[in-house]
Amino acid sequence: DNIMYGILVAIGYIFCTYVLLVALASQQYNKIHHSVIKFVNLIENFSATNNDLISIFERACIYIDNPLRHHIYDCVITARTSGDRDYALRKLQDSIQNDYFKELIRTLRISATFESNYSEIIRDGKEALQNNLKYESEKQSIRKNGRIEMLVLAAVGFMCIFMSSSIS
Repeated sequence: DNIMYGILVAIGYIFCTYVLLVALASQQYNKIHHSVIKFVNLIENFSATNNDLISIFERACIYIDNPLRHHIYDCVITARTSGDRDYALRKLQDSIQNDYFKELIRTLRISATFESNYSEIIRDGKEALQNNLKYESEKQSIRKNGRIEMLVLAAVGFMCIFMSSSIS
């Protein structure tokens, strides 16, 4: 009987740790996701007055929240000190775990190589962002429903274990 309670406590501890880690990762992802939206709007506005991508990032960096601000600021500093804009943008692209952000930076990096007009690229990127937001909300809904189903199954499983242990 005590072994059963020990197993349940261990499972509960592992489950609580997992839930905490998932919640913290989700919170970090949401912070970055909302900062990316703000970042896209800022670089769209700043690209109207400036053609240097690193200068645009430097100006936008002031208005963005951490943790994205830190990574963008590192990109600006790396580009300014090393003079290698492509390396700094690649490093920025790899530093954030957000698929949309990675694609945006990759596109901006390629366009910076050819000295393109950023406003068109950003407009296309905003459309992709809107599609991404729709996809993410659907995915989040599916995850939420899956978590609820898992909790119900776990509760039913615990009830079955308690009922079977009380019978024997």
